[in-house]
Amino acid sequence: MSVLFDDTAVPEIIQESRELIAVNKPCGLQTEPDRFGHPDLYNWLSDHISKINPSRARIFPVHRIDRPTSGLVLFARRKNILTQLQQEWDSEHVFKTYLAVVCGVPSKPAETLSHYHIKDPKNFRAWIFAGKAPRNAKPCIMEYETLGISGGYSLLKIGLKTGRYHQIRAQLAFVGLPVRNDNLYGAEQESSSPVIGLHAWKLELNSARWPSVFAASPSINSIFQSFIPEIGLTL
Repeated sequence: MSVLFDDTAVPEIIQESRELIAVNKPCGLQTEPDRFGHPDLYNWLSDHISKINPSRARIFPVHRIDRPTSGLVLFARRKNILTQLQQEWDSEHVFKTYLAVVCGVPSKPAETLSHYHIKDPKNFRAWIFAGKAPRNAKPCIMEYETLGISGGYSLLKIGLKTGRYHQIRAQLAFVGLPVRNDNLYGAEQESSSPVIGLHAWKLELNSARWPSVFAASPSINSIFQSFIPEIGLTL
């Protein structure tokens, strides 16, 4: 597949074993095929593997990240591995860390955000509530730490405690910190490129069978490429 996604970015395989494949996904790429025909990571990886070893081309996405979000996506190479990992996915054995460039500066340098979440599939978005919430709302919890500030934007490190639809984007917007270029949740659209300032950075598996730490460089995302040097960080 020769399609380019976030300007010049293409997927990159970070780590590969007989059981798992970790891939750094560019912005603008679906994790799996959708009904709109968007380019997707599943087909890209299947094509890539089949050219090397057709007998090993069957893969199963363990989780998904949003199309405009970049970063780490994990694939299982067998169905039984997929089942075992998904059983543990929302447990204390799996730690998910994101990076976000947000509009504005947090009132606190670090905080735990705890709200309620509703998925709105009709409008392809989520709604966040504090205090009293509709009966079908579910808890959503995340931690953030401010890593740097420049030009009215902030870089946050986020520990995701629950994995709701669009959770990070919606929850940060709810507290007045929308993700950069994410006009769906109220940020100014600076670019028509399918890129927002959100990156799935690290994934730690503490299970007995797969004790692993995976990390995906945020440099695959053009917003991070320009912002991280501004605050003098190396990630």
